[in-house]
Amino acid sequence: MPVKVIDLQIVGDGSRGAVTIESDLQSFPLQIEELTSASARSFVLAAATKAGIKGLLGISRTVDAPYPVNNKGETIENLTDKNGDPLPPQSPRMQPQAYRARYEVTGRQ
Repeated sequence: MPVKVIDLQIVGDGSRGAVTIESDLQSFPLQIEELTSASARSFVLAAATKAGIKGLLGISRTVDAPYPVNNKGETIENLTDKNGDPLPPQSPRMQPQAYRARYEVTGRQ
């Protein structure tokens, strides 16, 4: 499975967290499909367990839809220039490189 963990945060008492994953498949539609698949959810739970999130883990209701990032890892949505103006679609910073998804996980005690 060509998915990798980009960010993993443990919050609160250690029984909650957030895992951001990225796909490296060639096609953007395939990346989106992969990031929302059951195997991606299993991957997220395994990564959270390995990181030490406590309890019986499950995916919370808060699951962000896959979103595009550029070659610097910046979320393309709402990118602005130095003056705070939205970047035009043809800007090099607005070109998608990959898709990511963020999952919130919670451990039941």
